[in-house]
Amino acid sequence: RVFAGLPILSVEPPERTTPLWSPLVLWGISILFIALGMLLAAGSYPAAYSRAQEGRREGVAGSEGRLGTLLERLVKGTPGANRLFFYKDLLVFVRDPALWSQLLVLVGMILVTGWGFRAAAERSNLTELARYLPYAQAVLYSLGIWAGTLLTSAIAARMVYPQVSLEGEGFWLVRTSPITMQTYLRAKLVQTMLPTVVLGAGLAAGISYTLNFDYGLAGLAVTVGALNAFVACCLGVGIGASLPEFNYVNISRLFQGPGGILFISLSMGFATLITMTSGGYVAVITRGTADPLRAGFFLLLLPGVIGLLGAALALRIGVRRLETLVR
Repeated sequence: RVFAGLPILSVEPPERTTPLWSPLVLWGISILFIALGMLLAAGSYPAAYSRAQEGRREGVAGSEGRLGTLLERLVKGTPGANRLFFYKDLLVFVRDPALWSQLLVLVGMILVTGWGFRAAAERSNLTELARYLPYAQAVLYSLGIWAGTLLTSAIAARMVYPQVSLEGEGFWLVRTSPITMQTYLRAKLVQTMLPTVVLGAGLAAGISYTLNFDYGLAGLAVTVGALNAFVACCLGVGIGASLPEFNYVNISRLFQGPGGILFISLSMGFATLITMTSGGYVAVITRGTADPLRAGFFLLLLPGVIGLLGAALALRIGVRRLETLVR
C-alpha cells in the first residue's frame, strides 16, 4: 500500500488504446517492402557482379573520379599530413560496404536506446517520483548517463578501435612514408575525435531532455558524456595501435580479439566509474550532506584526471608499439 501511490510502481493496468494500424495494413506494408527489396536485389546484382570482375565497364573510372573530387573538397581545409590520411580513410570507408554498413547497426542501437528512455518517460511521472524517493534524481541520472556512456564505448569499439588495423597489408606504405608514427597516430586521433565527442555529448543531451533534467543536471550529463567519449577515443586509437591485427579476415570481428576485449573492458570500466561517481555527486548535492567543492574534487575531478592519464598512457604505448613495427 505504501508503494501503490508511486507513479512508476503503480500496478494498475494501462488503459486500452485503439491501434493506429490494423494488422492487415501492417502485413501489406511488410510484403510491399519485401517485394521492393527483391526487385532491388535482382536489378543490382548483375551490375555489382560485373564490377567485381577484373575487366571493368566504361564510366566506372569517371564515377570514382567524381567521388574523389567530392572527398577532396570535404578535406580541403585540413592542414598538413592529416589531409592525406583523411582523404584515404574516407575513400576506403565509402568504398567498403563492410565499413559504412556498420553505421546502420549503430543508428539502430541509438534509436532503440532513445525509444526506451522515451517510453519510460511517457509512462511515468519522473518529476513526481523525485518527491517520493530521496535519491530518485541521482538514480535516474546514473541509469540514463550510464546507458549513454556504454553505448558510446560500444560505438567506439566498432568505429575507433579498428582504425590502425584497417590499414591491413598496406601498412608498409605508412612504414616507408616520411612521417613519424606520432604524426600518423595523431591524424587517426583527430579524424575520429570530433564525431565521437559529438556523439557522446549528443546522447547525453538527448537523454537529459527525455528525462526532463534541469539545466544544471543536463550540463553535468553532457560534460560527463563528452569526457567519456574523449577518453574512449584515445583508448581506442592507443590500444588499437598497441595490438594491431593487420591480417584480419572479417572487419566486424576486429574488436573481438585480445586488443578489442581489453579496450572494451577499460572503456566501459571508465564509463561505469565516471557515471557512478557523478551520480554520487548528484546525490550528495541533492541531500546537502557534504561540501560541494570537496565532493566535486573527489567525485568529478579525480575520476576525470584518472581517465585522461589512462588515455595519454594508451596513446604513448601505441606510438612506441608502432615505432617498433617500423624498425
